[in-house]
Amino acid sequence: GTTQITVTVANSNAKITATDNDSTGVSNSFTVSPAPTSPPSQTTSPTAKPNPTNTPNPSITPSPTSSPTPNYLKTNVFATTESGSQVYISMIGNITNSQISGVAITTNNSATTTISFKLTGENGNSGYCNMTIPKNAIPYGTIPVLFVDGIRATNQGYTQDANSFYIWFTTEFSTHEMKIQFTGPQIQSITFGPVLAVGIAIPEIVLIYAVIAVRRLKRKPENA
Repeated sequence: GTTQITVTVANSNAKITATDNDSTGVSNSFTVSPAPTSPPSQTTSPTAKPNPTNTPNPSITPSPTSSPTPNYLKTNVFATTESGSQVYISMIGNITNSQISGVAITTNNSATTTISFKLTGENGNSGYCNMTIPKNAIPYGTIPVLFVDGIRATNQGYTQDANSFYIWFTTEFSTHEMKIQFTGPQIQSITFGPVLAVGIAIPEIVLIYAVIAVRRLKRKPENA
């Protein structure tokens, strides 16, 4: 008989075995080479590139400029107490530690604490300062008031927390003697003059009436 066989897998030592009932035969070895593959067919046609169109350039809008911020610096000075110790005071503003000298902390009759210093600067300019003063450096007084050359400053204020006072002020630059006075709350005195006068006058009136009544009783004739 004749049989047609197709080998679809490449092989370098291929053999064919044929079996018919009890008979078997094996062919000589042979080589199966892979069949050449055809290039893939083009399925899609290339698309034409679109013609570029001129688009107008977007107009550039100017970005807003931020307003200039004050040139505030953070510096510090040391204040000397009456005992000779030094207290650290920090400052923020356009007043620097080179413009402040002779910082001293003094007390007056155990009722007022004063921080005094000299401030210098170029005439015609304004100065701003925010001082941080530790509360443990102020033995007396709880309300700070700033004086410039002995006159209470117009632009000043303060806040506080558990540890520090924060005192701010503005002033025209020149050479100034500055003082920050810490005073306690004012207690209004009470005059007891009229009250004592009334208290003394009433017993005197009662005593006078008592004497008159006793005299009248002595003069009254006894009943028979």
